[in-house]
Amino acid sequence: MNQQGVVEDHCSPTVRLCDGQGRQASETGRTLRDISTAAAIVGGIGVGLSAYLFLTAPTRQTQVALSVSVDGTSPKAALVAHF
Repeated sequence: MNQQGVVEDHCSPTVRLCDGQGRQASETGRTLRDISTAAAIVGGIGVGLSAYLFLTAPTRQTQVALSVSVDGTSPKAALVAHF
């Protein structure tokens, strides 16, 4: 946006001529535009890939069971967990 202001100050829209500072600001603005477009594309791909991997990841199931057994002599309890 700063480069756009410099271009507007140093270029003539009717004759389409720029001085050295206006031309340099115009080239810098174009370069930054291309870089920001590429960064947005890479960022969008990263977000999409992250969402895909998160949504298609296998689910982890935790099973916990409590088992009580009495054999007549003493009560026993066991906690069984499967991860």
